[in-house]
Amino acid sequence: MEENVFVETSIPEEKVFDGVVLPKTLIPVQPSCSVEDLILGINRNRDWLCASLRRHGAVLFRGFNLQTGSDFPRVVEAFGWDHMDYVGASPRIKVTDRVYTANEAPLHLFIDFHHEMSLEMEHRLPEFVKKLERLGFVSDLVFPKEDTDQLIVGTTLTSILGTNDPTEAKKRAKENMACSCIEFTEDGSAKVTFGPLEPIRTMQGERLWFNNIWEDGQKPRLGDGSPIPEEVSNTYHSILNEISVDIK
Repeated sequence: MEENVFVETSIPEEKVFDGVVLPKTLIPVQPSCSVEDLILGINRNRDWLCASLRRHGAVLFRGFNLQTGSDFPRVVEAFGWDHMDYVGASPRIKVTDRVYTANEAPLHLFIDFHHEMSLEMEHRLPEFVKKLERLGFVSDLVFPKEDTDQLIVGTTLTSILGTNDPTEAKKRAKENMACSCIEFTEDGSAKVTFGPLEPIRTMQGERLWFNNIWEDGQKPRLGDGSPIPEEVSNTYHSILNEISVDIK
C-alpha cells in the first residue's frame, strides 16, 4: 500500500475465519481527513483495496468525515465500478445515486444470508450438500398485494415487473426472474415458485453458495419435493449465528 490517508486497525466486533479477519477496517491517519483526501487515497491504492475486498469479504472505512448523502457516492465512484440501480423486492429507499437504505422493514424481521455460509455447510453436512447439488431445491416467495415497509419482501410483483396485467406479468416473471410458476391469489398477493435451483456454483474458480435455501417463515424443499430435514435447518441457523458480524 502506498503512503496514504488511512491505516489499518481492528474493531471489537470483527471475526477471524481461516486466518482472515472480517471486516478489514481502515481509519484516517489524521482526524481532519476530508472526503477529497479519502478519494485521493482510494485512487492511489485502488488495486490494493480491491484485493483486500476479495480476500476479506468486506472493507470497513470508519471515522472519515462523510457528512451528506452526496459524499458517499463520490467515494464509491472513486473505485471505478459500474453503476447499478437496485431492482428487487426489499423495501429500500434511494437516498441518491448509488446510495440506498439497507432495508426499511422492522428490525425484528430476520434477513437471511446468501453465499457467506456455503463452506461451513459443506464441512458439517457433506452428504446433504451432495444431495442438494444433485437435486437442487425449490422455494416459494410471496409478494404482497400492496407495497409495504413492514415485510422483508415488501414490493408488489406488479411494481417489480412494471405491469398490472396478470398474463404479461407471468410472461415477464418467467423471462426475468427465472421462476418456474407464478400464482396470483384472491387477496391480491402473488406467489412465485423458483426451482429446482442450483444453489452451489463455481464462479471465478471458487465454489460459492449462490442462493440462500432458507427464508424466514418459508418451507423450502428439495428438488424432488421432499422436505429439508430439521437437522439441516438447525445446523443452518446455528452457522448463521456463529459467522454473523454485528457491527455497531
